[in-house]
This record gives sequence, structure tokens and C-alpha cells, in this order.
Amino acid sequence: MRRAGVVPLFISLLMLTNASQSQQRRTVSLQPRAVLTGPRTRARYQYPLAFSPDGRTLAVGSHNGTVQLWDVVTGQRRATLTGHTGPVYKLVFSPDGRTLASGSEDDTVNLWDTVTGRLKATLAGHERYVSAVSFSPDGRTLATAGFNKTARLWDSATGRLIITFPDVKTDKNSDVYDVAFSSDGQTLATLSYTVVYLWDAASRQLRTTLRGHKSTIYTFAYSSDGRTLATASRDGTAKLWDVESGELKATLEGHKGRVRRLAFSPDGRTLATGSDDKTARLWDAATGELRATLPHKGTVWSLSFSPDGRLIATASDNERAAKVWDAATGQLVAELVGGRYPVAFSPDGRVLATAGEKNTVLLWDVVVR
Repeated sequence: MRRAGVVPLFISLLMLTNASQSQQRRTVSLQPRAVLTGPRTRARYQYPLAFSPDGRTLAVGSHNGTVQLWDVVTGQRRATLTGHTGPVYKLVFSPDGRTLASGSEDDTVNLWDTVTGRLKATLAGHERYVSAVSFSPDGRTLATAGFNKTARLWDSATGRLIITFPDVKTDKNSDVYDVAFSSDGQTLATLSYTVVYLWDAASRQLRTTLRGHKSTIYTFAYSSDGRTLATASRDGTAKLWDVESGELKATLEGHKGRVRRLAFSPDGRTLATGSDDKTARLWDAATGELRATLPHKGTVWSLSFSPDGRLIATASDNERAAKVWDAATGQLVAELVGGRYPVAFSPDGRVLATAGEKNTVLLWDVVVR
């Protein structure tokens, strides 16, 4: 492993105000920690990244079908997980961190024991590219979606198929692009073309449908309390929906291109959107009011809030640097030269991971004084 000090870096410092600490002003900076070198590949590919719940392990997917587990503290590779025969596009840890689910272009999801690196189960049946994976909050159930027009629930301990959701027909008889449980575990959302379906997670019955976008919905995101669902669309808007009633709460307009990515702040008060119009935007999730516009030089493909909600990391496809911003003001905190999308804060907020040049992942220390 090479030390990240060799990576060129531009750092700007920001004084953050903490109202709960008598208006104490704190300096935040990001410093390079390590460069993690993955498998060599000729493909232009952005690795999926996922931190374990305790923040000690970083899982990194690859184009060659392997998954690498890295020790975040030492920067040493702990294990290389082999078993997929196609690129790994999705990674998610179980809530207890003992299981890692990896979704691949080879039509399967693998469940791995993160302590031993052993393959616990292979979930097959989607027949085409696996587009999404999501654990229930209690970790007992895994939801998967695929490009064969189905979403499925699996027993995460045994890999047993529990149910295949009905093939709900849409205008385009669409594949299922995304699937996710709400934080309270009561709702499962599935996405097909211009419609989001909300299912009762216990009865597995369709509860309501969310319709209103004029074109393809690319993704969705729940607020931390599970009461609001945000959707991002090719029509250039994002929308906020009441999960319980299915009613539209607000339409966020202002982007001049497709809205590709979404992320709620941990407290659910701010929604970040990333677009083809070379901006990320921060919105008041209660009123739909625009708070800040964050300029980039390409499509914004990745957004990640720090756990305390004070910072947001972003990255686009036409810049050789990831960026970190003050989430309250939209002021640029740091430009991390060499960083690429995706970007992800660790659960404790002390480390930021970004993709790097070619087959590398960069780790950055988040330093607060």
C-alpha cells in the first residue's frame, strides 16, 4: 500500500459554528491518509464503496467480480472475496456488520461472512443485472431488485427466497431499478420507470403508488425517520412524498438537467440533489426551498453527508477532484485533488473515502479542531 501523501491536494479550511457549544468556532480540514490499490483492470469503472456500521472496514467492488475488504485504520487489505463472474455494482452491510451483500452483473447476489470472508449463500433468479440490494433494519431480510421486472425478499441467514413481488405493470412494463426498506422497517419501496410502489413490509401487500414525474425516475431516498421519500427524475425535478399517505408534499424545481442523485441529511431537514446541469443543490426538506447551489464541471454522480450533517461530499464525472462543502451555507470546505466518485463518509465521520485514479481508493482524515 502506498501512502496518500503522494497524492496532490488542495485544502481550504472552514470555520464552522456550533450553536450548541456557545457559538464556538471550529476548523475543519481533510488530510490524506492512504491509497488503497485494487485489482488491475482496463475498464473505465467506478468502484462501489461501503463502510461497515462500525466504520472499521471498507468494502470495495470491482469490474473483475471481486470484492475487497480493507482495514480503515491501517489501510491494509483484510480479504479478497471471489465468487462473482461479472462486475460488482452494489454493496451493502447488514446492520450488525456481520454480513456483506454484493450485487453483480452476473445476475446474482452473494452473501459474505465479513469475519471469515466465507461465502454464505448465492441468491440467484433475477436472470439479469442486479440493480439494488437493501437489508431490513433488523437485518433478517434482504430485498433485491433486478432487470427482469421483479423485486424479491430473501432470508439473509439462509439465503432462502421468501417472496417474489407481483410483476406490477407500468407504462413501459419496466424493470425494477431500485428497492429499499424504510428506517422503521414497515415500508418497502420499489421503483419502476415513472412509478414508485410502496408495499407493506409485513403483509407484502401493495399499499400505494407514487405517480407524478413526467419521465424516468432514476432513484429515491428515505428521510431518516422514514416518513418522507424523495425521488429524482429525468424530467429535471425532485419530488418529496409522504410515505404514509402517498401524497405529494413538494416538487423541487430549478435544475436545468436530469436529476441523477439524492441524499437526505441525517436529521432529515436537508435534501441534496445532483444533476446533469453540473450542480448539486441543497433544499429545505420541509418547505422545498432552495438553500444553496454547489457548482461543478460535470454531472454530479455522488453525494454523501457527514454523520453530524455539517458537511456534504460531492463528486462529478468531469473533475479530477472531489469536493466537500459546509452543508449549512454551501461554502466550499475542501477540494480533494485525485478524488473521484463515489464518495462516502464513515459512520463516525472521521474518514471520507473516494474513488481515485484507475484502480485506487483514497482515504481522507476529517480533522476538526
